[in-house]
Amino acid sequence: MSEYIIFDALNTKLCTKPFMAAKILLKKLFIANQTINTQNHDIGFENYIFNPEAFTQRFAFILAQAGKNGEIIIALENSSYYSLQYAKNYISNNSYIKNKIEKKLNSLELTTDFLAKVVHIDGVLLTKNVIDGIEKNAKQMFEGFKAAVYTGPYLDFNSNANNDLNRLFDAIKLSRVYFDRELCPHGYDIHSYAPKIAEKMAGAILSDAFDSGADFIITNDIRTFYMFDTCRKKIEKEIGRQIPLYILTMPQVVLLALGEKDKKLLGFNAHKVKPTILK
Repeated sequence: MSEYIIFDALNTKLCTKPFMAAKILLKKLFIANQTINTQNHDIGFENYIFNPEAFTQRFAFILAQAGKNGEIIIALENSSYYSLQYAKNYISNNSYIKNKIEKKLNSLELTTDFLAKVVHIDGVLLTKNVIDGIEKNAKQMFEGFKAAVYTGPYLDFNSNANNDLNRLFDAIKLSRVYFDRELCPHGYDIHSYAPKIAEKMAGAILSDAFDSGADFIITNDIRTFYMFDTCRKKIEKEIGRQIPLYILTMPQVVLLALGEKDKKLLGFNAHKVKPTILK
């Protein structure tokens, strides 16, 4: 039995390949894990507001299955992390829903009494022993590169996250660029009904990061990647300028540091804005 279960059933409406690089990275880091079979993909955390009960039931099985075996679920990006956390909290704090879900789980010899702990992939990578291992085994340093980190206004990390992130950057000799719009909304939530406004919001963030000296932006959110990468041409048209700034996930950055050059494994083939860090 491995300690971790990977939730890789990401929102299939968006670009998933850059986030699957995390699975390759965990293997390289010798972090034992397995993927649990589920047909219930994340549909986007923001959709919980339409039907909280149905939203919660999508994730009940994996939370109960992993909890039964004493395993920890690793979410590969923000939306999945929040979806699983929301479902866990909703079940735990709503006795009616808990009893309703319990009846379905009991037929599978599962219970809601021991719901699994959920962690974000960044949280796994930012532990001291993992950072030390990355520093020890790094094959490609990032001297001369500057990265901006976009978390947006939602991601809930512990108070030491920034220090841990800077420790990781130091380990791979990557310079960090701070910019004013690091926590500003990227516009995804309104993009379906107000695309021009959303694209201007995303464009303001990209422009700020680029003008602050960043070579690329790091994010571990599938919605952010959609706005910053998939919608780049629309954004540039809307704000009237080109922004030569590519988007990477933290696992992609670490894989590069460990010497990975296979663009398919890195997920680079799925980027609209092709990373130029590999020639």
